[in-house]
Parts: sequence; C-alpha cells; structure tokens
Amino acid sequence: MNKQRAPWPECYYEEFDARKRKALLDEALARQEGDPQENAIRQKLWALRYGAEKKNMPPADGYAALWMNMNLWRKDTASRFRIRAAVKDLSGMLKKLGLDTLPEDATERALMDRELVHAVRLYLSTCSQGSYNTRFLGMMRLKPEQLVEKIVSEIYGVAYELPEKLGMTQQFEPLRRAAYKAFSMEYPDDTDLLDSMIVQDTQK
Repeated sequence: MNKQRAPWPECYYEEFDARKRKALLDEALARQEGDPQENAIRQKLWALRYGAEKKNMPPADGYAALWMNMNLWRKDTASRFRIRAAVKDLSGMLKKLGLDTLPEDATERALMDRELVHAVRLYLSTCSQGSYNTRFLGMMRLKPEQLVEKIVSEIYGVAYELPEKLGMTQQFEPLRRAAYKAFSMEYPDDTDLLDSMIVQDTQK
C-alpha cells in the first residue's frame, strides 16, 4: 500500500530525492498550491542548491557537498596555510550556494533555514548505511549508541569547531542552527549528548 502523501509543503520537506522534490514543486506551482511568494523562493533555493539539471545525471546537492567539504577541512587545518585555504574554499562555496549573506526578507530567511535543516537531515539519513556505520575497516557495525556518538562528534566538529577555528562563526551560524535542529529531529532522545559537548566548549 502506497503511503499517503503529506499536504503541501510538508511533502516537499519529507522528500530527499532532488528530482522528486522538483516534481512536487512544479506540481504545486501548476495547481497554485501554497503561498506564491514562498513557492517562488523555493524555486530559487532549489536552483541554488542543486544547480542546472543535466541529462542522464542526478542533480548534485550543493548543500551536501558543503557539509562533506567542511568535514574534510576539519581534519586538515593544522597550519595557517591550510586555514587560509579552507577559508577561501568554503567562502567560495557559500557564495555559489547563496549562503554567504542572510536574506533581508524574513520569509526567505525562514525558508533558507528550512532547506538547510532538510539537507542535514538528508545527510544524517545516510549515516546508518554503508561504511559510515562500521569500524575496523568495515568489518564490524557500530552499536546504536556508538553511531550516535560518532554523529554528534561530526556535527560538533563541522558546525561548531571548524567555523570557530576559521573565524567564520557568523557565516556558518545558519548551518549551525540547522545542524542542531536536524539532529534534534532525527535523534530527539540524544540531544543531551550534543548539548554537553557544546557546554564543554563554552567552558574552555
């Protein structure tokens, strides 16, 4: 039995496949569902996040690429040279994705925040799959509590520790908020683990 589709726009934020999201958005526009201004902003954010569609290729998720790049940089900023390189690289990505400055319009800011939460939730949904959820060269799967601890460590490192180290706390504040909210949505019983890590950082 097919799962009943959630009403617009909740269905848009429950869907993780980029093309299916675009189809839902196009359908909402054709049927004049929802607020026209909000849907126009969603179109803009979709284009910024996924870029131009290419034949026979799935859209590339720029938000996910930003997170993965940040995850790589957090392990490679041991020198001032590498820190400068990271700032240049990530600043360029933020600009390309339209995340380098906060929109003046409150509605657009709210929808951008929601899109960022969606992106982090997408990333978290992959963490229980494949090699991420393993240790010892992929030979043993992590226990549920070990997986959560690994995710918490990554969220803290990417969304909190790295921006501070790069002097880009303000630029990454929307992503930081989104990461916290996304984790709270996906792991509501484990937010205290992330909270405790944040508190430890403030006490240093």
